[in-house]
Amino acid sequence: MKIIIHAPWEVNDTMHGLIQTKIEKLLKYESHIQKADVYLKNGEGESIADKNVEIRLKTNYNEIFAQDTAAELEVALAEAVAKVKRQLIKSKDKMQAHH
Repeated sequence: MKIIIHAPWEVNDTMHGLIQTKIEKLLKYESHIQKADVYLKNGEGESIADKNVEIRLKTNYNEIFAQDTAAELEVALAEAVAKVKRQLIKSKDKMQAHH
């Protein structure tokens, strides 16, 4: 699986490692993840202090997208990963129901 991090700033090693660890854990729920694009952004408008994390996963079967915004990047990342995980589980349940 390829993990690509997109950010308008230099991502430090700690954040890099955190993203890698969290995304790799998703392989437990879907082993056919080919690519994960993780977008880190600063908030816009009224909540400039907020951090936005978007995750786009490409699997053999579909694409899954989730995003979250929080005051801290780590919190937004954790929430976005949790949303992706729920979608992966739902998708897998649906696939198993068809077999």
